[in-house]
Order: sequence, then C-alpha cells, then structure tokens
Amino acid sequence: MVLVIQLILLLSVLVSVTVCSDVFKLVNSSVKLVMQKKVEKFYDIGWIFNTENNIVRYNGNPPSKVFGSYKDKVEFNEETYSLTLKNVQKNDSGIYEAKAIDEQTVTVATYQLYVLDLVEKPVLSDSLQQSNDTCNVTLTCEAQKLSVTSHCYNNNCDLRKKKTSGDMFLSLSLHVSNSFIICNHSNPLSWKNTIMEMKHVKQLCPDKGDENGSGLNMADTKTVLLLTGISTIIIIIFFIIICCQRKRRTKVNCQNKKNDASSDVFNMVYEEIEPMNKGGNKAQSENHAAADSVYCTVGMAAQACSKDASTVSTANPGSKNQRAERNCESVDQTIFVTVNKARKPVYKA
Repeated sequence: MVLVIQLILLLSVLVSVTVCSDVFKLVNSSVKLVMQKKVEKFYDIGWIFNTENNIVRYNGNPPSKVFGSYKDKVEFNEETYSLTLKNVQKNDSGIYEAKAIDEQTVTVATYQLYVLDLVEKPVLSDSLQQSNDTCNVTLTCEAQKLSVTSHCYNNNCDLRKKKTSGDMFLSLSLHVSNSFIICNHSNPLSWKNTIMEMKHVKQLCPDKGDENGSGLNMADTKTVLLLTGISTIIIIIFFIIICCQRKRRTKVNCQNKKNDASSDVFNMVYEEIEPMNKGGNKAQSENHAAADSVYCTVGMAAQACSKDASTVSTANPGSKNQRAERNCESVDQTIFVTVNKARKPVYKA
C-alpha cells in the first residue's frame, strides 16, 4: 500500500513537470508568464530558461535578483511571481520554468514559447505547355522556400487542396475551385494569400469543344474589338455619303422642275379678241366681255399665226377655229385666245 502511494506521488510530480503550455508570439512583441500552481511557502523561487539559464530569483525579501543579460529584458512581479519578457526575438523561443524551493524543489509553471515572424505573401504563377492535342497548365504556389503545384489538363483542373509544411507551424496550401485558385501561406499567428480567377486559366487553355472560341486570349479580344470599331466607322461614313448624294440629286430635280415651269410660262401668249356684234361694232361693255369668255388654243408657230380678229368668229366658232388652226400649224408655243361672248362660255381645244 505504501508503495502504491509513492508511485502516485511520483507520477503526479512527473506530470506536473512534463505538462507545459504552448505560447506563440510575434517577433518584437511581449509575453507574460504567470504561476500555474498556487505557491504557499518557499525559501526561494525563480524562473529558468531551458532548464539551466537562471533568469530571476526571489527569496521573499525585495529586491529580486535578475541575472546577466535579462536585466533590461524582463520584469518580475514580487507579489504574483509572474515574469514578463519584453521585445522577444526568435532566439528567445524555448522552455520557461518557475521553481519553488522549500523542503523540496517544485515546478509551479512551465511554458513552451514560440517566437514567429509574420508570413510572407505567397507567389502564384502559371506555366503553359501546349501540343497538338493537349493543353496543360501548371499552377505553382511558392513562399519562404516552400512550393506546391497543381495541374490543369485541357481546361480540367485538379480541384483537390494540396498542402506542404516547412516546419510544425509554417504551411503552404493551394486550393483550386471552379471559380478561384487560392494560394495560402500561414502560421499560428498570421496568414496571407494570393488569389487568381479560374477564367484566366481557361483563357490560356480554351475548351476544345467550344466552337464559338470562348477561350480567346486578351490579344485576340482586342483585335476583334478594333476590327469591329473600324467596320462601324466605315459603315457610318458610307451612309453619310449616300444621304449627301440623295440630297444633291433631289435638289437638282427640284431645280429642273422649276426651270421647266418657267419655260412654260414664257411660251404662253394670251390674246383677247373683242367680239363684234351683228353690225360690226365692238362690244358695248368691257365688263360684259370680262364676265363671259371663250378660250381657243392654237398650236401654230407664232410668226405664221395671224392675230386678225377675222380668224376667230363668234358666229361659227367651230369652223373659224379650224381655219385658225390651219393658219397656225407652224406655232411651237401655246397661244391662248380669249373670245368675249355675251352668253354662255364655250371651251375649244
């Protein structure tokens, strides 16, 4: 029975010594280490680095004693017995222990300190290898001497996440999805990533089944846009020329019609012949002649046509008009003759 109790006490001591807490801190930061067990009485208490380097000692009577190079680097609390490390660097990583000495030495705190740098932003790149029947794109993620790759064959990419580690905390991973490619570099205190869109890979390696050429690269796209713009400008100029020609043609036709109308006006001769009554006298009233009129058109030459009143008669307008037409066969212009008549007007052509 006594042996069992001794074994239990020994295991409890070993467990208290081996169990420690992990602490992660960035370079140039500070960390505070506190007591993990309650300290009731002691003759001496102190902190030790990596089991052999004394940092501070305190026997209950101030001031506490700080050793060597730790004088300007640590602060010891004489009431709580905590230890604060300032401006830690990577070489400060290690095991920190607090020991209380009474009838026996007891470890009252144990810490594993990891001092880490901020991670760097990873570099994500692609390389194309194309042959007659295949198109292969290799994706590479790199950071701090770490590298991870993934491959795409004919626009089909490996969608699995790949990861590699430089040590127990630093890691680099490459995740490929249908929309994005993510290269992530991380440690327990920081992480950074680089993202690439999947459409960039599809442009490098277009789908063979795409008959519409959706995999055109940026240079081809710019060429198509340039040709489209030039074609549009040419079409606009062409329509402007056609509109100007139609406008000019319409203006010429209107001018020709106007000239023809003016020529017809100048080729018209109006002549008024006053009718004679039975006694051979003129009409009694000009108002009477203006009221009722007879128009006779003679198509003979003006030089051969007589304007004598004997060629037109009101008694027998039909026969007189026929003789007037025979006398004026050579007339090229149109002559309008007005014959005044006392009664109903008669029109002859």
